[in-house]
Amino acid sequence: MTLKRLTEFLDSKSIKYVVIHHSPAFTAREVAASAHIPWSEVAKTVIVKVDGTPTMIVLPASQMVDFGELRTAL
Repeated sequence: MTLKRLTEFLDSKSIKYVVIHHSPAFTAREVAASAHIPWSEVAKTVIVKVDGTPTMIVLPASQMVDFGELRTAL
């Protein structure tokens, strides 16, 4: 379900992307390696709770979530 929601959102914003199917991986770095693409070109989704509701955020795979900054932005 996450992939569908993400692609629908990207499509609604006319954002270009490519979906790459890969073997199971637990980190974005592993996904990039298994797909033979630069880590800097991979986006990752992270599920966080916002006011008790699970919410998906997307960021470059090479970045870590700054929860303080995210809290301020939300």
